[in-house]
Amino acid sequence: MNPKLREPLESWRSILWLAGIAIAAQIVFGGMRPVDGSVLAALARDGFRAELPAFAQYLFDSPLKIVLLKAIGLQSPTLLAGLFLVLSFLPFAASFLAADDERRKSAFLLAAALPLTRISFGSLGVGDAVMFAGAIAVVASRSRLVLLVASFILAGWHVQQGILLLGIVVVLGWVTGERRDRASLAMIVAGVALGIAFFLLSRTWLAFPYQSRLGFLLAHLDRFLLRIVFYWPAAIAVALPGFLLLWLIRGFRSVSWWLFAGTAASFVAASVTSDVSRVFFVLHWPMLLMVLMSKPDTIRSVRSPTVIVPVMLLSAVVPLLTWSGVEVFDWKALAQTLQKYGGPSGWAQLFLSLAGAFD
Repeated sequence: MNPKLREPLESWRSILWLAGIAIAAQIVFGGMRPVDGSVLAALARDGFRAELPAFAQYLFDSPLKIVLLKAIGLQSPTLLAGLFLVLSFLPFAASFLAADDERRKSAFLLAAALPLTRISFGSLGVGDAVMFAGAIAVVASRSRLVLLVASFILAGWHVQQGILLLGIVVVLGWVTGERRDRASLAMIVAGVALGIAFFLLSRTWLAFPYQSRLGFLLAHLDRFLLRIVFYWPAAIAVALPGFLLLWLIRGFRSVSWWLFAGTAASFVAASVTSDVSRVFFVLHWPMLLMVLMSKPDTIRSVRSPTVIVPVMLLSAVVPLLTWSGVEVFDWKALAQTLQKYGGPSGWAQLFLSLAGAFD
């Protein structure tokens, strides 16, 4: 093997090329699943007074998303999909908030190589990229203002996941000694408090009582529980690229016990949702970052082609467990969406009629 392949990439040009290949592979092999554009359009039009079907009322748990949609005012499903398509690249912008150039390069490449794009495009309209970007900002940045704003956004964008994610960062940062700066911790706590206050304030803007995420899950427990249990082994697959990366860099013996414990706890927390893989990786992502950004040699090692390329390949094909089952190469949803909002399409009908392609 060429020894140069073991050396970390240093130039931004080479990093951008490799990141572009990784992102393209995840999009091509992963597919694209837009969420119901009519629901997002109703939120953009009516805000907190939108009349949503029962299955979509959990979106009122994400007040910052509703404010964003209302402020921008886009009501076309196509334009809304385009908005969230752009937001899918937010983690790459967040990597530039890292404390130094070494961390910026590694965070950027990690955001491309691990299945962040795969997850964001697999639920286009949910906005998981905002959670990924917030995690990068909280873990990699040392700016107190960034910590405050990122913590507020995380709690306001998704109050349950945001609080869990930031709790993981605070607890593990204190246990490992990586983040015991009282001022930084105070900024994170203040940001969470502001996010919770905003969430509680948004309850007063609702026109009627709504069914929360937990309420919806409990109401349809018989439907989701069997599916979750049946597909449970597939849900853990989304963590495999990260563990492969750790093994190639350090070997499992050097990986701290708290990463395995935190991963198990995150998986248990995610297993009571309808989109297990997506929620699991949202909670797992900050733990990976904390390990990979903890030591200078590890920060550089993630940019070695012999390390990052196998991770890229695995991330592109890893299956995701969603509400509709295990998904790989999921372009069917995009074809159905185009037909729903754009009318009959010859190529879309042909694509959907391929015998046995998706059944």
